[in-house]
Amino acid sequence: MILRLIRKSELSEGDTKLKKLMGKTYLVRKNASGIQVIEYMCRHQLASLELGKLEGNVITCPRHNWKYDITTGECIFGDGTPLKFCKFEEDSEWIYLVVDSDYE
Repeated sequence: MILRLIRKSELSEGDTKLKKLMGKTYLVRKNASGIQVIEYMCRHQLASLELGKLEGNVITCPRHNWKYDITTGECIFGDGTPLKFCKFEEDSEWIYLVVDSDYE
């Protein structure tokens, strides 16, 4: 399944946007390397990181203080399970989230 996530016109280089879709929060980033789409949910209990504290590139989960580097997805405090980078497709106007059959 492919779902519209964000218009490309909403992102400029260096931008980070949060989008909600199907009960989850996604972080969409655009930098010199391209676009990244990250499931912005703590891997511990799938809490949205939207209300977490962001310091530099590190987001802290508001529930149990797990910490993630949002540039790499690395879990730097917790059990080591990284954030999930999502598959996406794009056309001239939209970025689409590609949802696998095992979507939770």
